[in-house]
Amino acid sequence: AGLVRELQRRTHKLQKRDMIGPPDIVDVRDLHPVKAEQPQVAFTDPEQGASQKPDLCSKSGEQCRTSGRFSRVWLGAWNTCLDIGAIVRLHPVSTLTAPLAVLILLAGLGVWSVLAGSMSYVQQRKDDARSQAVDAATGFQIQLEQTYTPGVTFSLLVRQHPEWEYWLANFNSTAEELMSRTPAGALWNMQLQPFGQLMSIYPFRPSDAALVSPPRDQLTEPLRRESVLAAISTREPQVAGPLRLGQGFLGALIRYPIFVPQIEDARRCLNAARASSEDPIQLFDVLGTGA
Repeated sequence: AGLVRELQRRTHKLQKRDMIGPPDIVDVRDLHPVKAEQPQVAFTDPEQGASQKPDLCSKSGEQCRTSGRFSRVWLGAWNTCLDIGAIVRLHPVSTLTAPLAVLILLAGLGVWSVLAGSMSYVQQRKDDARSQAVDAATGFQIQLEQTYTPGVTFSLLVRQHPEWEYWLANFNSTAEELMSRTPAGALWNMQLQPFGQLMSIYPFRPSDAALVSPPRDQLTEPLRRESVLAAISTREPQVAGPLRLGQGFLGALIRYPIFVPQIEDARRCLNAARASSEDPIQLFDVLGTGA
């Protein structure tokens, strides 16, 4: 039966070809090339007033083609997302394990980098603050060392010449010579305070007039009393500060106690004065009239 149907099909095919007939033969020599006429575009002539033909490609057509391309791209992306969703529903474990692992790893690295950066910033700030504190302390120590030589030298000179009349005439010149041997700005001034009374200042500035007229008693001021008493009791230089001075800046008061050899009962008088709770102690009471 199959062979019979195949023969019938081939016979029907041959009969149809005979009914169509052979294709016509065209003589190539009779064909002449035909030139296609170019469309003529009329331009506007201001003198003749001819109108210009409209452009064949309009803006609406461009917008339609653009919107069509955008629609096809959006539809393709949507179909891709649907395909991916179908694959994930069929194989959730194998398709989501690797992306979730990568996401968790990246999130962990991001959090670690943020924490490491913040810790590094905090440590850098601490190091900067520590460095500034060390620099300030080193500079302060250097300034203290620079004041050691003038203070000790002045103490020796006063012990050699304890007469007050001598220092009234020679204090400014001696202080100027000693301060010239220190770096500029290391010392603000040098003061001579016999019996705790501020009597001489070099260099003397207009703002210092209220300190020496009348002489200011150093033991009546809370900021200076403790350091003065400590210098008298220990017979060692004492540093008070850093503190804000009357000139408006931070500084330190360095005191070098000077004892005249004839005074031996200073410690006894100092202890007796400390035991009193009435009037503030005066250096007249501690050192007597020989200092």
